[in-house]
Amino acid sequence: AASAVRERALRVLCSAFAPSIPLPTVARALGWRDGGGERGGEGEGAAAGPARCAAWLRSLGVVPVPTAQSCGSLQVMCKPALRTLAARCEALQRDEEEGPAPR
Repeated sequence: AASAVRERALRVLCSAFAPSIPLPTVARALGWRDGGGERGGEGEGAAAGPARCAAWLRSLGVVPVPTAQSCGSLQVMCKPALRTLAARCEALQRDEEEGPAPR
């Protein structure tokens, strides 16, 4: 699904842009557009894409943080993000190997 594709793309971004990536850059690269919905739209304002992306990142356990170099704007710290994504991937693989719980 789209979330799995975005997750893989996030891994590539983090590998390519270490040590950090501005949240708006991540949002655009992963398909969230400024101005509303996932593919653009009306009425949500310029911060809608990054805000939706930040919420999705948090759902994965990746928390965008402000840094001194970014003057307070949010950044994705690549090394911790890659560790979190790797742990998430390992957990999903373990769950798939174990299969459904017996009844």
